[in-house]
Amino acid sequence: MRSLRLAVLVSVPMIIGCGRSFEILDGDGGGSSGSGGSEGDATSSVDTTLTTTTAATDASATAATTAGSAEVTTDPTTDPTVDPTGLDTGGTTGATLGCCEPHGLAGCEDDAVAQCVCAAAPECCVFEWSSTCVEVATNSCGACGATDGGSSDGGTTGMPVGCDETVQIELAATDATLDGAWAITMSQLGEGEVAAIPMGQQGDGTVTWDVDIPCDDAWHIWVRGIDYGSEDSFYARLDGEPEPAPIFEIGCDFGGMGYSWRELNWRDPDNGGPCEYVEDPWVADWTTGLHQFQLEFRESIAVARIIVTNDAAFVPN
Repeated sequence: MRSLRLAVLVSVPMIIGCGRSFEILDGDGGGSSGSGGSEGDATSSVDTTLTTTTAATDASATAATTAGSAEVTTDPTTDPTVDPTGLDTGGTTGATLGCCEPHGLAGCEDDAVAQCVCAAAPECCVFEWSSTCVEVATNSCGACGATDGGSSDGGTTGMPVGCDETVQIELAATDATLDGAWAITMSQLGEGEVAAIPMGQQGDGTVTWDVDIPCDDAWHIWVRGIDYGSEDSFYARLDGEPEPAPIFEIGCDFGGMGYSWRELNWRDPDNGGPCEYVEDPWVADWTTGLHQFQLEFRESIAVARIIVTNDAAFVPN
Protein backbone atom coordinates (compact mmCIF):
# COMPACT_ATOMS: atom_id res chain seq x y z
CA MET A 1 0.00 0.00 0.00
CA ARG A 2 1.31 3.48 -0.82
CA SER A 3 0.20 6.82 0.63
CA LEU A 4 0.22 9.87 -1.68
CA ARG A 5 0.12 13.28 0.03
CA LEU A 6 0.19 16.79 -1.50
CA ALA A 7 1.28 19.50 0.91
CA VAL A 8 -0.06 22.95 -0.02
CA LEU A 9 2.55 25.73 -0.24
CA VAL A 10 5.38 23.68 1.18
CA SER A 11 8.86 22.79 0.10
CA VAL A 12 8.86 19.17 -1.07
CA PRO A 13 12.17 17.37 -1.62
CA MET A 14 11.95 14.96 -4.54
CA ILE A 15 14.41 12.20 -5.33
CA ILE A 16 13.83 10.95 -8.84
CA GLY A 17 15.99 8.33 -10.58
CA CYS A 18 19.78 8.09 -10.77
CA GLY A 19 20.34 9.25 -7.19
CA ARG A 20 19.74 12.93 -8.10
CA SER A 21 18.00 15.15 -5.53
CA PHE A 22 15.85 18.08 -6.61
CA GLU A 23 13.75 20.54 -4.56
CA ILE A 24 10.54 22.26 -5.64
CA LEU A 25 9.87 25.48 -3.71
CA ASP A 26 6.48 27.02 -2.98
CA GLY A 27 5.29 30.11 -4.80
CA ASP A 28 6.67 32.62 -2.27
CA GLY A 29 9.97 30.80 -1.71
CA GLY A 30 8.98 29.56 1.74
CA GLY A 31 10.03 26.21 3.04
CA SER A 32 7.95 25.78 6.23
CA SER A 33 4.91 23.56 6.64
CA GLY A 34 1.43 25.09 6.75
CA SER A 35 -0.10 22.30 8.81
CA GLY A 36 -0.22 24.46 11.91
CA GLY A 37 -3.19 26.59 10.70
CA SER A 38 -6.44 26.62 12.66
CA GLU A 39 -9.53 24.65 11.55
CA GLY A 40 -12.19 26.57 9.68
CA ASP A 41 -9.80 29.33 8.53
CA ALA A 42 -10.14 29.50 4.71
CA THR A 43 -6.66 31.04 4.38
CA SER A 44 -4.96 28.50 6.62
CA SER A 45 -2.86 25.65 5.29
CA VAL A 46 -4.45 22.28 5.86
CA ASP A 47 -2.98 18.85 5.27
CA THR A 48 -4.82 17.47 2.25
CA THR A 49 -4.36 14.15 0.54
CA LEU A 50 -5.30 13.53 -3.07
CA THR A 51 -6.77 10.04 -3.15
CA THR A 52 -8.41 7.51 -5.35
CA THR A 53 -10.95 5.68 -3.25
CA THR A 54 -12.98 2.53 -3.62
CA ALA A 55 -16.21 1.58 -1.94
CA ALA A 56 -14.28 -0.31 0.70
CA THR A 57 -12.36 2.85 1.82
CA ASP A 58 -15.21 5.41 1.82
CA ALA A 59 -15.86 4.96 5.51
CA SER A 60 -12.26 5.47 6.55
CA ALA A 61 -11.94 8.50 4.27
CA THR A 62 -14.98 10.10 5.90
CA ALA A 63 -13.59 9.43 9.34
CA ALA A 64 -10.23 10.89 8.47
CA THR A 65 -11.84 14.05 7.04
CA THR A 66 -13.91 14.51 10.20
CA ALA A 67 -10.70 14.35 12.22
CA GLY A 68 -9.37 17.31 10.21
CA SER A 69 -6.91 15.42 8.06
CA ALA A 70 -8.04 13.56 4.92
CA GLU A 71 -5.61 10.72 4.36
CA VAL A 72 -6.55 7.63 2.39
CA THR A 73 -4.13 5.05 1.10
CA THR A 74 -4.35 3.71 -2.44
CA ASP A 75 -3.13 0.34 -3.56
CA PRO A 76 -1.11 0.84 -6.80
CA THR A 77 -1.80 -2.73 -7.83
CA THR A 78 -5.51 -1.99 -8.16
CA ASP A 79 -5.49 1.68 -9.23
CA PRO A 80 -4.52 2.28 -12.90
CA THR A 81 -3.67 5.96 -12.26
CA VAL A 82 -0.95 5.24 -9.72
CA ASP A 83 2.41 3.86 -10.78
CA PRO A 84 4.39 1.66 -8.36
CA THR A 85 7.20 4.24 -8.45
CA GLY A 86 4.96 6.77 -6.71
CA LEU A 87 4.87 9.01 -9.80
CA ASP A 88 1.60 10.00 -11.43
CA THR A 89 1.25 8.39 -14.85
CA GLY A 90 -1.53 10.73 -15.89
CA GLY A 91 -4.09 7.95 -15.90
CA THR A 92 -2.19 5.87 -18.42
CA THR A 93 -2.25 2.16 -17.69
CA GLY A 94 0.56 -0.26 -18.37
CA ALA A 95 3.32 2.37 -18.25
CA THR A 96 6.74 0.89 -19.04
CA LEU A 97 10.04 1.75 -17.45
CA GLY A 98 12.14 0.25 -20.26
CA CYS A 99 15.26 2.12 -21.31
CA CYS A 100 14.71 1.63 -25.04
CA GLU A 101 11.18 3.04 -25.42
CA PRO A 102 9.91 6.52 -24.50
CA HIS A 103 7.58 6.65 -21.50
CA GLY A 104 6.06 9.25 -19.22
CA LEU A 105 8.18 8.52 -16.14
CA ALA A 106 11.62 9.67 -15.09
CA GLY A 107 14.48 7.18 -15.35
CA CYS A 108 14.35 3.58 -16.55
CA GLU A 109 14.54 0.09 -15.11
CA ASP A 110 18.24 -0.48 -15.85
CA ASP A 111 20.19 1.49 -13.24
CA ALA A 112 23.47 1.43 -15.18
CA VAL A 113 21.85 2.76 -18.36
CA ALA A 114 19.80 5.34 -16.45
CA GLN A 115 22.88 6.70 -14.67
CA CYS A 116 24.77 6.94 -17.95
CA VAL A 117 21.91 8.70 -19.76
CA CYS A 118 21.12 11.11 -16.93
CA ALA A 119 24.76 12.16 -16.64
CA ALA A 120 24.44 13.48 -20.19
CA ALA A 121 20.77 14.52 -20.09
CA PRO A 122 19.63 15.17 -16.47
CA GLU A 123 16.06 15.92 -17.55
CA CYS A 124 15.64 12.21 -18.27
CA CYS A 125 15.72 11.57 -14.52
CA VAL A 126 13.58 14.59 -13.63
CA PHE A 127 10.68 14.71 -16.08
CA GLU A 128 10.06 11.88 -18.52
CA TRP A 129 12.01 9.29 -20.48
CA SER A 130 11.63 10.90 -23.90
CA SER A 131 12.84 9.84 -27.34
CA THR A 132 15.93 11.97 -26.69
CA CYS A 133 16.72 9.80 -23.66
CA VAL A 134 16.37 6.66 -25.78
CA GLU A 135 18.72 8.18 -28.36
CA VAL A 136 21.35 8.91 -25.69
CA ALA A 137 20.96 5.38 -24.33
CA THR A 138 21.52 3.97 -27.81
CA ASN A 139 24.32 6.20 -29.08
CA SER A 140 26.26 6.97 -25.90
CA CYS A 141 25.49 4.26 -23.35
CA GLY A 142 25.68 1.04 -25.37
CA ALA A 143 22.05 0.09 -24.86
CA CYS A 144 19.18 -0.82 -27.18
CA GLY A 145 21.23 -2.75 -29.71
CA ALA A 146 23.55 0.18 -30.48
CA THR A 147 26.11 -2.00 -32.29
CA ASP A 148 25.10 -5.64 -32.49
CA GLY A 149 21.31 -5.45 -32.52
CA GLY A 150 20.91 -6.58 -28.89
CA SER A 151 18.53 -5.11 -26.36
CA SER A 152 19.28 -3.48 -23.05
CA ASP A 153 20.12 -6.14 -20.46
CA GLY A 154 22.52 -4.40 -18.18
CA GLY A 155 23.97 -1.91 -20.63
CA THR A 156 26.42 -4.34 -22.18
CA THR A 157 24.89 -6.02 -25.23
CA GLY A 158 25.08 -2.90 -27.37
CA MET A 159 28.76 -2.30 -26.68
CA PRO A 160 31.31 -3.06 -29.41
CA VAL A 161 32.91 -6.44 -28.79
CA GLY A 162 36.15 -8.09 -29.78
CA CYS A 163 36.22 -10.63 -32.57
CA ASP A 164 35.32 -14.17 -31.60
CA GLU A 165 36.58 -15.65 -34.85
CA THR A 166 39.33 -15.19 -37.43
CA VAL A 167 38.56 -12.64 -40.11
CA GLN A 168 40.26 -12.01 -43.46
CA ILE A 169 39.30 -9.11 -45.70
CA GLU A 170 40.84 -9.10 -49.18
CA LEU A 171 40.53 -5.96 -51.29
CA ALA A 172 41.70 -5.59 -54.89
CA ALA A 173 43.24 -2.57 -56.54
CA THR A 174 39.88 -1.96 -58.19
CA ASP A 175 38.33 -1.53 -54.71
CA ALA A 176 40.61 1.43 -54.00
CA THR A 177 40.23 5.14 -54.70
CA LEU A 178 43.10 6.40 -56.87
CA ASP A 179 44.40 9.90 -57.39
CA GLY A 180 47.42 11.54 -58.98
CA ALA A 181 49.20 9.41 -61.57
CA TRP A 182 47.79 6.09 -60.35
CA ALA A 183 45.52 4.19 -62.76
CA ILE A 184 44.00 0.72 -63.07
CA THR A 185 45.81 -1.36 -65.69
CA MET A 186 46.28 -5.02 -66.58
CA SER A 187 49.41 -6.57 -65.11
CA GLN A 188 51.97 -8.06 -67.48
CA LEU A 189 53.10 -10.44 -64.71
CA GLY A 190 49.86 -12.35 -64.19
CA GLU A 191 48.46 -10.29 -61.30
CA GLY A 192 45.27 -9.30 -63.11
CA GLU A 193 44.12 -5.71 -62.70
CA VAL A 194 46.51 -3.60 -60.62
CA ALA A 195 46.95 0.04 -59.64
CA ALA A 196 50.07 1.33 -61.35
CA ILE A 197 51.96 4.40 -62.46
CA PRO A 198 51.79 4.33 -66.28
CA MET A 199 55.16 4.07 -67.98
CA GLY A 200 56.69 7.44 -68.73
CA GLN A 201 54.63 9.36 -66.14
CA GLN A 202 56.00 11.12 -63.09
CA GLY A 203 54.99 9.15 -59.99
CA ASP A 204 52.72 10.83 -57.46
CA GLY A 205 49.34 10.43 -55.77
CA THR A 206 47.72 7.84 -53.52
CA VAL A 207 45.88 4.51 -53.50
CA THR A 208 43.26 4.44 -50.69
CA TRP A 209 41.09 1.60 -49.40
CA ASP A 210 38.09 1.98 -47.10
CA VAL A 211 38.07 -1.11 -44.88
CA ASP A 212 34.86 -2.16 -43.11
CA ILE A 213 36.02 -3.68 -39.83
CA PRO A 214 33.45 -6.08 -38.25
CA CYS A 215 34.75 -6.09 -34.66
CA ASP A 216 37.32 -4.54 -32.33
CA ASP A 217 40.74 -6.15 -32.65
CA ALA A 218 44.39 -5.79 -33.67
CA TRP A 219 44.50 -5.88 -37.48
CA HIS A 220 47.44 -7.01 -39.60
CA ILE A 221 47.69 -5.51 -43.09
CA TRP A 222 49.42 -7.39 -45.90
CA VAL A 223 50.23 -5.66 -49.19
CA ARG A 224 51.03 -7.30 -52.52
CA GLY A 225 53.08 -4.74 -54.41
CA ILE A 226 55.89 -4.54 -56.90
CA ASP A 227 59.39 -5.05 -55.52
CA TYR A 228 61.78 -4.60 -58.38
CA GLY A 229 65.33 -3.55 -57.57
CA SER A 230 65.10 -0.25 -55.75
CA GLU A 231 61.40 0.19 -56.55
CA ASP A 232 60.28 -1.31 -53.28
CA SER A 233 58.58 1.21 -50.94
CA PHE A 234 55.57 3.46 -50.38
CA TYR A 235 54.51 6.04 -47.83
CA ALA A 236 51.65 4.65 -45.68
CA ARG A 237 48.89 6.01 -43.44
CA LEU A 238 46.20 4.50 -41.21
CA ASP A 239 43.09 6.68 -40.95
CA GLY A 240 45.13 9.58 -42.31
CA GLU A 241 47.86 9.28 -39.68
CA PRO A 242 50.65 9.91 -38.94
CA GLU A 243 51.89 12.98 -40.70
CA PRO A 244 54.50 13.04 -42.14
CA ALA A 245 53.75 9.54 -43.36
CA PRO A 246 56.25 6.78 -42.49
CA ILE A 247 57.91 4.62 -45.13
CA PHE A 248 56.51 1.14 -45.78
CA GLU A 249 59.07 -1.19 -47.37
CA ILE A 250 57.99 -4.20 -49.43
CA GLY A 251 61.68 -5.11 -49.77
CA CYS A 252 64.85 -3.56 -48.40
CA ASP A 253 67.69 -5.49 -50.04
CA PHE A 254 67.32 -4.20 -53.62
CA GLY A 255 66.95 -7.78 -54.84
CA GLY A 256 63.25 -7.91 -55.72
CA MET A 257 62.18 -9.27 -59.09
CA GLY A 258 58.39 -8.77 -59.16
CA TYR A 259 55.29 -8.80 -56.96
CA SER A 260 55.58 -10.01 -53.39
CA TRP A 261 53.61 -9.95 -50.14
CA ARG A 262 54.82 -7.90 -47.17
CA GLU A 263 53.14 -7.09 -43.88
CA LEU A 264 52.86 -3.39 -43.16
CA ASN A 265 55.89 -1.92 -41.38
CA TRP A 266 56.95 1.55 -40.23
CA ARG A 267 60.29 3.06 -41.18
CA ASP A 268 61.13 6.57 -39.99
CA PRO A 269 61.43 8.81 -43.07
CA ASP A 270 63.95 11.07 -41.31
CA ASN A 271 66.13 8.61 -39.39
CA GLY A 272 67.53 5.18 -40.17
CA GLY A 273 67.92 3.37 -43.45
CA PRO A 274 66.57 0.30 -45.27
CA CYS A 275 65.46 -2.54 -42.97
CA GLU A 276 65.50 -0.27 -39.87
CA TYR A 277 61.95 -0.09 -38.50
CA VAL A 278 60.10 1.71 -35.77
CA GLU A 279 57.37 -0.97 -35.95
CA ASP A 280 57.54 -4.28 -37.79
CA PRO A 281 54.80 -5.26 -38.13
CA TRP A 282 52.82 -2.04 -37.87
CA VAL A 283 49.48 -3.27 -36.46
CA ALA A 284 46.23 -1.27 -36.64
CA ASP A 285 44.18 -1.23 -33.42
CA TRP A 286 40.85 -0.70 -35.16
CA THR A 287 37.38 -0.70 -33.64
CA THR A 288 34.19 -1.78 -35.36
CA GLY A 289 33.36 0.41 -38.35
CA LEU A 290 34.90 1.96 -41.44
CA HIS A 291 38.67 2.65 -41.48
CA GLN A 292 41.13 3.82 -44.11
CA PHE A 293 44.42 2.43 -45.35
CA GLN A 294 46.42 4.53 -47.79
CA LEU A 295 49.58 4.05 -49.82
CA GLU A 296 51.33 7.03 -51.40
CA PHE A 297 53.88 6.83 -54.20
CA ARG A 298 57.53 6.76 -53.15
CA GLU A 299 59.38 4.18 -55.27
CA SER A 300 57.19 1.16 -56.04
CA ILE A 301 55.09 1.73 -59.16
CA ALA A 302 52.34 -0.89 -58.70
CA VAL A 303 50.14 -2.57 -56.09
CA ALA A 304 47.79 -5.50 -56.74
CA ARG A 305 45.74 -6.01 -53.56
CA ILE A 306 45.73 -6.06 -49.77
CA ILE A 307 44.58 -8.49 -47.06
CA VAL A 308 43.46 -7.25 -43.63
CA THR A 309 43.21 -9.89 -40.89
CA ASN A 310 43.07 -10.29 -37.12
CA ASP A 311 45.11 -13.52 -37.40
CA ALA A 312 48.63 -12.65 -36.23
CA ALA A 313 49.95 -15.96 -37.58
CA PHE A 314 48.52 -15.49 -41.09
CA VAL A 315 50.97 -15.32 -44.01
CA PRO A 316 49.50 -15.12 -47.54
CA ASN A 317 50.70 -17.51 -50.21
